[in-house]
Amino acid sequence: MARIPFMRRTADAKFAFALRQLRKHVDECYECKGAIAAHTPRSLCKTSMDLVLFLMQYVQIMWDVQRGAWGNPDGWCYVCPEPDVHGKTFAATKQPVYVTVRQDRLF
Repeated sequence: MARIPFMRRTADAKFAFALRQLRKHVDECYECKGAIAAHTPRSLCKTSMDLVLFLMQYVQIMWDVQRGAWGNPDGWCYVCPEPDVHGKTFAATKQPVYVTVRQDRLF
């Protein structure tokens, strides 16, 4: 059985930090504002391109983890049984958790 890598809180924090950095940078960078308004992604500055590439790498890892959990459900589950009801964004970014112990009742 292949081990499925899992996301750590530090990875989530890095992702959220990179998103905030990208938003702040796009708000302040005239070159990026012009590229977005003109729909020309090749005109984005190097800082924006680096942040976008980091975010895409993170998303690719997240999708690999989701595929691995789907292909090998033994012990892997999602916190919400129906993540699709929360919207497309939540369904695309949901992360599986690995259950090590199950308890039938609370006490």
